Amino acid sequence: MTFTLFNDRFPQRQLPPGAEIIKVDIQSKPYLGLEDAVCALVAWVRVQKAGGSFIVNLDDTDPDPLASPDLASVINALSWLGLSPNEWRDSCGYGPYVWSERWDIYREVAQHLIGTGQAYHCFCASKNHSSTPPFFQAIVTHHQPCDQLNEGDEIARLIAGEKSTICLRVDGKQNQVTGSFPLFTPDGAPMPYFAHVVDNYLMQVTTHVRRHSALELVTYETALCQALGWPMPTYLHLPPIQDPQSSALFEEPCLSALLTENYSSKAMVNYLAHLICPDAENTVVDHVADKFQHFEVAPHLPETLILDYQLLNSIQERYTYE
Repeated sequence: MTFTLFNDRFPQRQLPPGAEIIKVDIQSKPYLGLEDAVCALVAWVRVQKAGGSFIVNLDDTDPDPLASPDLASVINALSWLGLSPNEWRDSCGYGPYVWSERWDIYREVAQHLIGTGQAYHCFCASKNHSSTPPFFQAIVTHHQPCDQLNEGDEIARLIAGEKSTICLRVDGKQNQVTGSFPLFTPDGAPMPYFAHVVDNYLMQVTTHVRRHSALELVTYETALCQALGWPMPTYLHLPPIQDPQSSALFEEPCLSALLTENYSSKAMVNYLAHLICPDAENTVVDHVADKFQHFEVAPHLPETLILDYQLLNSIQERYTYE
């Protein structure tokens, strides 16, 4: 697919040499997770050093009723840390930056894949997945007889009102994926790997910074980029963060919980930098770009980052009397 299909909505960026377009996708929740905050820190720092644009995109398709689709609350939390993105409003030119507001785009790309024979309507998938699956559950690929339907039979079943899910047809060249896989959930939301591929291409993302849990999506994103003839950005996956003081094993550490302890924004952003940069404890981060010239993500991070409250408290002491 050529870029001209969306030329009016997403014009080609004019970037100086070395500039980066870095995107962070944040899941819609009533709080900002520390993992997302660290991803934002890495994106913000890299854009300060190289130039370009830092994008925050909101995944608001979580069926959990407790999830909040409020992008402004996410931006407010990042602003408090001094990590405001360059792009998150529609007026920035490459939005909307909310998944549920881009469904027409995902549908148009899917229809292109159907038109070129690279995707098809799978009527079996909707029967096998009668309820909406959690968004980041394990991806199930499948060989379905639907990929052998001729166009007339497919249209007849659609006219008859049969529910279907659009699936990518995987060929032998995409040998890392076994079988076809769906591009949408049964309720019509884009699967994460499909939304990522479309958004990254149209926003012209050079680096996608995200949680380690998204690593399992790369195989599917690769297959999609091959089918569409689109380049892949550089992916940077950051480890999960564990709070040793949490009583719940899988409870995600969040920024709001730490704010109740009255940590300052400067202490907090310095500590987040320490988690992923081995020399960050010697770097005072005053929200000034030149303080980050030597900030680099450690090449070999542990599988899990552990919150160290003793270090956080010692960093906080630097700002007690400011």
